Amino acid sequence: MGQDNREWSWVGEDGTEHPVDEDELSFALSSEELPAYTLVCKKGWGEWLPAMQVAELLWALPAGRSDNPRKPAIGRKPAPPLERYPKLKQRAADIASGAIDPAAESSLGLPAIMVKPRSTVASKPDIHAEVPRARNRMMSLSDGDEPTLQLDVEALDQAFENLQAGVGLGVSSRSPTDNSSPPPAVPRPKPSAAEEPVELDTSVLRSAPPAPAAKPPLPTPPPGIPRRPLRTPPPGSAARQPIPTPPPGSAPRQPFPTPPPGSVPRSPLPTPAPDGRAAPPRMPSAPSWPSQSPLPPAFGNGAGTPSATPWPRGAPLEPDAPRAPPRRWPWLMVAAIATGSAGAWWINTTQEPEPEPIPVALPTTPEPKPEPPKMACSVKATPTAVAGWAHVNVRPVLTRAPGLNKIAVGYAQTSKLAVGLVLDTLTLAAEKPYSYSQNSPLLSVVPVTTAMGQRLEFLESRAASTLQSAIFVPARSPFAVGLSSGAVAVRLEGEADRVVWRPPWETISVPATARLDANTHAVVLRAGGERGSMLLGKLTEQGKPIGELREIAPGTDRLGQPTVTTSENKIAISFDAGLRGEPNRSAYLGISELPELPARAQPVLTFDDEISAVGAVALPNKHSFVQYTRGELTKQRVLGQVLDQDNQPVGDPIEIAPKGEDSYNGELYSDGSHILVTYLVRDGNNHEFWATSLKCAMTP
Repeated sequence: MGQDNREWSWVGEDGTEHPVDEDELSFALSSEELPAYTLVCKKGWGEWLPAMQVAELLWALPAGRSDNPRKPAIGRKPAPPLERYPKLKQRAADIASGAIDPAAESSLGLPAIMVKPRSTVASKPDIHAEVPRARNRMMSLSDGDEPTLQLDVEALDQAFENLQAGVGLGVSSRSPTDNSSPPPAVPRPKPSAAEEPVELDTSVLRSAPPAPAAKPPLPTPPPGIPRRPLRTPPPGSAARQPIPTPPPGSAPRQPFPTPPPGSVPRSPLPTPAPDGRAAPPRMPSAPSWPSQSPLPPAFGNGAGTPSATPWPRGAPLEPDAPRAPPRRWPWLMVAAIATGSAGAWWINTTQEPEPEPIPVALPTTPEPKPEPPKMACSVKATPTAVAGWAHVNVRPVLTRAPGLNKIAVGYAQTSKLAVGLVLDTLTLAAEKPYSYSQNSPLLSVVPVTTAMGQRLEFLESRAASTLQSAIFVPARSPFAVGLSSGAVAVRLEGEADRVVWRPPWETISVPATARLDANTHAVVLRAGGERGSMLLGKLTEQGKPIGELREIAPGTDRLGQPTVTTSENKIAISFDAGLRGEPNRSAYLGISELPELPARAQPVLTFDDEISAVGAVALPNKHSFVQYTRGELTKQRVLGQVLDQDNQPVGDPIEIAPKGEDSYNGELYSDGSHILVTYLVRDGNNHEFWATSLKCAMTP
């Protein structure tokens, strides 16, 4: 790669600048070869910024390491501000531990509030003055376009005192520290006649409400007209009897007769005399009404029959015959009320009451809860033989390689020949950049990226070393961890073995390691063989222990080899084991958020036959993928199973290896978008090295 393409530079704490291109810098940040607080600069920039604040590099940082992005200044590149490293280190550590939330800091910009100056009127408060909206009066922006809070407390106190004194809301425009005299009040222009303000009588508002006015007296009748007294029953008279209701089946009451045609009409009501006194008219004496006559004498000839002779028009009234007022309409009203009451009573007594409805409880079906989305995995690239053969006693080690969709694999082709491959996760195309042979048997072959992730190396551990069951830890300065004199020890380049833990067992398996963060590595090992314990611990970048080893699955028996992977900002530790005294075997899985280790592993898949070589990776949405080898010898199959957030299987197992082939010893690695599984396929007495690529996605 040409030097002219290296438009980026990064500087370490020693002040040495390193020109790189964007791919090299991104890979170094994503693999944590460079910490997120590393100062970087690009051509055309006038300042150095930490990588965690550069918008172009945030995608390459591990989760939980990015800060709020800043816009760099344009200009000439200055000298690196190395004195900023202590504060940048502390801020990066606080962001990683959660003590600082950059997203919360960016959302704490409060809207600025300030009291806008308002002119006051010296004479009296203007109740018609328009009060501006609170947003227009209280919102403001500073020169940096950041919302600020500008609140004049003294001005608010003065306004409150003015309101209490009845002066009005006069808000001063002076600052709290201004000791100068207030500016003179600006008189308000006099409004026109249409806009003349109305004076409010505050005394009326503050006084008690007036008492209600007395009712006017009732009017008195004119002189000479006596008031008619109310009719009251005489003392000692019997109480009024209720109107009898007709018995059932009785004949209906006859209606009142109407006057025949040609009869004398009723005389009009009398009018008062001119002197104001009442002058009631005189009516002629009427004969008595016989009980057998159906008509009164006034409408007939006195015998109860209609008369053809009308009353003589204009005939004088007898002065001695007083007029009796008609009293037929009250009786008509009473009769109508009695008839209606009797009819209602008869309807109520003869009609059967309607039965009250009996409430029926309808069956209710609970609404089905929507199922959470599930993860599904499928084979992306068909199973392919990527190498001729492999040694069955040396487990392959997989890690990310330089380039897009590249995975590096270190394995043993024979007991003494170490081989390194680079596989493409999309096509499974293989490159062989490394091959080395010695007379000493191999224990492990570990791919390690150096030079900011741009150079790939393969580190071997062999049996000739004093450190047994050893494997290299891919630190910035790689070191080996293994068994030395019955204890777990580390060996740094040029140093003697240093004991870090003393487990209660004298034998251990080759450990499995994974990076937890920029300064910590996880170590998982099986101590004491199949009937021993599964232990895990932490080591620093310098190989120093953090705490003691602890057991992750107590009470288990027939332990298999452990596998540890990191993906989706989580660590997954898996192995196969069985409970003491039970014939079944299970796949155990423990997952936790980085950089913490799982508290314990629990069985997620249980089988009634043999399984081995269990491995797992974490997937999005709290899902996981577990691969395992199942079946008896010469009939083994490499399978995969997706688990949901409750560790329940999703769908059927996936056939990873070609059907009908004896496949076993699977290992897996996830680069975030694909899962690469390597395994062995028996070919007579040889073991071919195969691989399969899978793609996982959420299903609706």
